[in-house]
Amino acid sequence: MAMNFDPKRYLIEVHLNEDFLRISDQSYPVNSCNPSGSGRFHGVDQLAYYFASGLPTAKAEVYGSPESGLLPHHHAHGAIPGSYQIFDFNLLLQEHPESQPEYFPGGTQGGWDRCQELRNHLANDLGCSGVLYPSQKHDGGVNTALWPLDGKPLPEQFFRPQS
Repeated sequence: MAMNFDPKRYLIEVHLNEDFLRISDQSYPVNSCNPSGSGRFHGVDQLAYYFASGLPTAKAEVYGSPESGLLPHHHAHGAIPGSYQIFDFNLLLQEHPESQPEYFPGGTQGGWDRCQELRNHLANDLGCSGVLYPSQKHDGGVNTALWPLDGKPLPEQFFRPQS
């Protein structure tokens, strides 16, 4: 994977807590992921858990608007407090704004292939367990994607219900 930056420079330790939220459908286990689907930072058969910085950003990511209400069958969960070594995309984009169109070219699904390639490099070659990146649906919002390096689902206790 050719990059115009050294990814090791952007590895940071981030402390996540209940302020980072994940909205999920209560008809599925809270630690479930869709193994047949893909997202910005995971391909088919890869696990990734996406968290947003606060409820407005989480709502924008799931429903398209920070003002939306939670659907009756959805719940918000925070992460159990802990520190994680993750890749800081926000810092990369500050220092290399020319990378924006490559990874976040506009639209909600643009750049997924490059983001998934980066995830694979970070996880497989650098032992990095996630990425911090700008929300594409809520100005000023920040998201985190975490992936278990062992490929196993996170325990249900990892997720803290929010009221």
